[in-house]
Amino acid sequence: MTGLKIDPIQAFENYALSAQSESEIDYYLRNSLSINVPYIECREFIIYHKGDLASLLSTIHFDPPFTLERINPNILAFRLSRRKDKESEPNEGVIVILNGTHSCLFRVISISRGGFWVNAVKPFLKRNYPHLCILYFKQSELEDSLLDYEKRLNRQFADKAKIRVIEVTRKAEQSSRSNQKTKFISTERSWTNLSLAETFGDLKERGFWFTNLKFRVSIASPSRERYYQRSMGKISKFGYFSCTSMYHELRSLLIEPLEIIAAERMQLLEGRGIIERDYKPGPPLEISFEDEVFDSTAKVRQFGETLGHYQDSSIVIYHGNPYFHANIADQRDGSSFEIWVLSHKRILITPQAKASAQALSRVITFIFDRFKEGMVSEYVPGTD
Repeated sequence: MTGLKIDPIQAFENYALSAQSESEIDYYLRNSLSINVPYIECREFIIYHKGDLASLLSTIHFDPPFTLERINPNILAFRLSRRKDKESEPNEGVIVILNGTHSCLFRVISISRGGFWVNAVKPFLKRNYPHLCILYFKQSELEDSLLDYEKRLNRQFADKAKIRVIEVTRKAEQSSRSNQKTKFISTERSWTNLSLAETFGDLKERGFWFTNLKFRVSIASPSRERYYQRSMGKISKFGYFSCTSMYHELRSLLIEPLEIIAAERMQLLEGRGIIERDYKPGPPLEISFEDEVFDSTAKVRQFGETLGHYQDSSIVIYHGNPYFHANIADQRDGSSFEIWVLSHKRILITPQAKASAQALSRVITFIFDRFKEGMVSEYVPGTD
């Protein structure tokens, strides 16, 4: 007699419908999650929202093609649907929103196939910017956290845990064949079977950086003669991760430390607008780099060209050579700020009348993703 197979999507929806508190969902994920069905994973976005998220979601108007229906009055559980056109079948599923490690962070969770996540959940979150803001993790933050996760996992499992990277989505700066001075960012996906340390070393040696990384977690038998796969996981720079099992270990040992870093960065960006400061301008923010990334006028010009691709904004460039000075207005948020490049190793961001944390995060994320990652801090004059 064969046992009945449990549909993990249906099991999650049943919990979402019946849970009396969000702790029941969290307990289920941490203690019972085990998915063995291809292409189905527990998927989670980490988002920023300052305020009462429940009230926002109950009052905000969702335009087609999205519909959002609350299915449980006790927790933030919803049936989300997106229909691309009248003839197509909708991408539909259930999402649950739980509190994160910080009062302004939330976890958007679903057990689903990739199609629902990519075609419904992700566009829904992006559509509702600036109310909902997806977080960003830097390359160095992910590398350090993943290596630390591996060490902490081995301490927990008596040095019997092994993590192998099986897929990498990576980027690199390349020169145009027709003009070597023209640079562009190429993206490619590769499949591998390397350790974390080998993967990071290979990427650095070849001048790549990654945006998504998929890995396998295996635990050795008591005799250590054989390793058994326990979970598949994936993590992205854009505030996203997924897994098939070992949710508790992944969240507590890897994701929660990253959330603390992201929360600290968002706190740095809060309260920067001149209006918020009682019309008293505050110090600019700076993105500093270890290398002299603006050591030539060509690099300054390249940065200006990159900003020209910043979506949902208007940009006025006052100077582009030999130094850079521009004003950017976020058309979806109403925020604005000036961007200055006066140093070989620094970008200054000067907030204007309104400069929300979400808008600052979005433009910094764009610079990190499309130009180069650096260190964000409050500018201190005289540190050149």
